[in-house]
This record gives sequence, C-alpha cells and structure tokens, in this order.
Amino acid sequence: MGRVRDEGTVTLAFPVGIRIEDDTRANAVTFASISVDPTHAASDLGEIRVKVKQALTELAQNSNELLAPPHWPR
Repeated sequence: MGRVRDEGTVTLAFPVGIRIEDDTRANAVTFASISVDPTHAASDLGEIRVKVKQALTELAQNSNELLAPPHWPR
C-alpha cells in the first residue's frame, strides 16, 4: 500500500486523550507518532511497546505545540 518508508519502517500515529477537569472542548485529543519495523510486529510487540511508552512520556513532558491555537496580533 506504499506505507513503508525507504528504510523499511512504518509510522504509526495514535490519538491520546488530554481532557482535564472542566474541559469543554469537543476534541480534547492530541496525537503521538512512532516509527517501527513492521517485519517484527507480528511476532514480537516489544519494540512497539517501548516506543509507545517513550512517545507517551515525551508527550506528557512536552505539550504538542502544533495543536496550540495561534497567537494573533490585535
């Protein structure tokens, strides 16, 4: 399907809920992405587990600024 990169990896993106108390946004979600070797995924999820945990840890420490609203001059 053309999803494998030249180096043989695929990118997986998954939604992460970021809703907090009194949050009324319709879509309180961000995304985390990882790149993995798909040839091992069917037999060993170890690489994926480690990378998902790393991505979630990084996301908790650094907000995804791409999803922040722009600051418009008045």
